[in-house]
Amino acid sequence: MPSRKVSGEKVSEGKSNLPVRKAEPGLLIEREMTATEVLNQNKRIRDIVEMVMKPNVHYGSVPGIPKPFLQKPGAEVLAMTFRLIPRYTTKERVIEGGHVIYTVKCVLHHISGTRVGEGVGAGSTQEKKYRYRTEFISTGVDVPPAWWDQKKMENLPKIVKNQGGKLLSPEVIKKDKLTLSYGKDNGKWKIGYIKRIENPDIADQINTVLKMAKKRALVDAVITVFGLSDMFTQDKDALTGEKEDDAK
Repeated sequence: MPSRKVSGEKVSEGKSNLPVRKAEPGLLIEREMTATEVLNQNKRIRDIVEMVMKPNVHYGSVPGIPKPFLQKPGAEVLAMTFRLIPRYTTKERVIEGGHVIYTVKCVLHHISGTRVGEGVGAGSTQEKKYRYRTEFISTGVDVPPAWWDQKKMENLPKIVKNQGGKLLSPEVIKKDKLTLSYGKDNGKWKIGYIKRIENPDIADQINTVLKMAKKRALVDAVITVFGLSDMFTQDKDALTGEKEDDAK
């Protein structure tokens, strides 16, 4: 991938070498759509979601969030269906401490060569899930389903006490720099303490962060181009702060 310098930043551009073809009838990429055509396209997208896409593969959900989030495989299915090819432009900025920030722009082109829209995404090794390593110390108490509606962290100590769980002493919490929160324990959401330490191997996260920025840009581009904000929300890692497989 060739690169160039722009205002002190390293910019990489991927060449798509798109074939120049006449647009297929009905794709409506060169004129505005009628109300009926918009409805037909929306129905086609919903049919794809219902008939082709699978929960927790192409899209997923988070407790307390009313809309599902679109994952990379789902964005790829929609792009493939409508014959769209992504082209990426990446900016890299190295900051203090050896941390890196990637900003990626994804431009979607129809196979005819027509540019149809774009999306952006960013990723940084300073994000908590990459900058720190965490250890989850479970209290053994389940997160109540009703708690997700408002997610009031200040209610967690009371929930633990009411459920017969054990809270650590203020002295231990201060000494070990613990935070009472929630996390997964054997696949279930539990209330517990988060212990966070600086990641000594931050360079190992650079490729993951770049791929996450690229994924976020693709998902944003697909949601924007097809007007899917009423159907999908942003990706899971941005909603929860959890690490997510860069392929998803």
